[in-house]
Amino acid sequence: MALPSNAILDGIRGMRGKAKVSYPDASKEVKRIERVTTLPRTDWELDFGTADADYPTCFLVSQAKIKEDAQTVEVYRVYETIPGAALTGQFVTADGQVGTLTRQAVAPGTAVTASALMVSGSVQPESAAKSIKETITVPDVFPETQRSIEIPDLRPTKFRAVVPTRTVSQVSAGTIESAPALAAGELSESQAQITAFKKKVTTTSRDVTTLPQSLSGKKMVTEHGGGIASVTETLSASAALSITPNFRTLALESDPVGDGTYAETKATLDESAWPTLTEQEYNADLDIFIETEKKVVENLGQTSFRVGQVVTEYRDIDKWRTIQIVSKIDSSLIGTTQAFKANIPYSFPNEIIETPVIVKAYFMKIDFGLDTVGTGIQKDAMVTDTALKYRVIEGLSGSFSADVTRTFSVSATAQAAQLWAPQAERMCIDVSLGVSESASESVRGKVLIEQTPSAIHQAWDIPVVNVYTLVGMWHYAWTDATHSTLISGWPKYQPVGTEAPVNNNLYWGMRADIAKTTKNFTAKATIPASLPRGEQIIARVNSERWRFGIWVNDVYRLTVPETTG
Repeated sequence: MALPSNAILDGIRGMRGKAKVSYPDASKEVKRIERVTTLPRTDWELDFGTADADYPTCFLVSQAKIKEDAQTVEVYRVYETIPGAALTGQFVTADGQVGTLTRQAVAPGTAVTASALMVSGSVQPESAAKSIKETITVPDVFPETQRSIEIPDLRPTKFRAVVPTRTVSQVSAGTIESAPALAAGELSESQAQITAFKKKVTTTSRDVTTLPQSLSGKKMVTEHGGGIASVTETLSASAALSITPNFRTLALESDPVGDGTYAETKATLDESAWPTLTEQEYNADLDIFIETEKKVVENLGQTSFRVGQVVTEYRDIDKWRTIQIVSKIDSSLIGTTQAFKANIPYSFPNEIIETPVIVKAYFMKIDFGLDTVGTGIQKDAMVTDTALKYRVIEGLSGSFSADVTRTFSVSATAQAAQLWAPQAERMCIDVSLGVSESASESVRGKVLIEQTPSAIHQAWDIPVVNVYTLVGMWHYAWTDATHSTLISGWPKYQPVGTEAPVNNNLYWGMRADIAKTTKNFTAKATIPASLPRGEQIIARVNSERWRFGIWVNDVYRLTVPETTG
């Protein structure tokens, strides 16, 4: 330690061993004791921190030799009250707060107790017996308040390269706002109260004055036949579309980004028209190829049409586009012929191949009721009945192999299938045939009906002799049961086809008036009159209108079997 001036040392010596007491902190509780003592050379040093003999609250803080000789040493010693008075003052912290500075002499090894309100604290050794403790405290913790607002950067990533963001930080005097707000183009703003008197404002923004910004490229497309399209993406402050769509436009949209800007995407075919795609379709039923051309064209409300064997159709895709479909076949197809075989179901008609004849079927004995004068005399007669004899060949039915001829034309074929018109013949024979010559002329007749089956046949002419034909009826009325006397005015005659006379008499009778003749039965021939055996006939004709104004005519021909039954 440095010794005081000689004048001060002489003043302390003049106190003849007593201590010089001073109060450096203006407090009687805190003293400074100075002594000048002559001690033996061999034992003059005291341990630091030793209490003063007269002032036990004061402890040795420093000592030094003033002078010495061979036997003694004059020593200057200083004692101070430990801990000393806590001296306070004000201190402005880095946060701008006014804090309390406290300075106090303390014993070495004294600890500093930290707290939330302590800005700083230290214990610095001043000597082996004394340290100086300094602390700075504030009345409350500085909050360092920060407030911010932020919206996401919704720009498509690719546009961030052409419209970059900028961040600006600035420190100024003042207090941060309770609710920061964003201006146009700003993405975020943060405000921090860095001191009690200063704030720091950091703003991140995008320069909207540089809009619109566009990015262009190319891409291959497969829609509508494919091609190369130009693709342009634009970031702008307007939602309006930059072009009017047409049939070459593949995409056109303006999406709001959400921050007041709009991302427009447009894609347009580079070529002036879409390509024509050609395909060929094989029709296995007709064994031909159909060629079709498809192309997307501008939708002008076109209507479909056909010119010759070329058909042009339009099928709308949307407001701007329609598909033009041109289908065609080789015009040389018209007039060509295809030949093949096919099995078809068919039924040949029955056929009567010989003229029917009248034959005796049976005969019997009959009694005739009245003679010509109505006397009731019984006589016998033999009546022979008849039958119609014919020969029929039954027609075949089933599946037959046909020769098919297919032709292509612009109208239906005039060929027609063979039509069969089989008929059933009914022949009415007025009375019984073959009455014996010995019978009475008074014959009671019977109507016979002969019928042939439905069949193909030629014309017939069948004469039948001795045909008894009914020409009228005689009506009788008698006075009694003996039938001996006729009532006046009777008998009465009724020709065939007239009404019978009224006969209310109790005893009455009638007899037939029969005429014996030869009758000829004639049947017309059917069309055709017979089956053309061994020859081909047209069994079926299918004529259908197909596409391209073409008719497909299929003619099926069958060979009539030589023997069908």
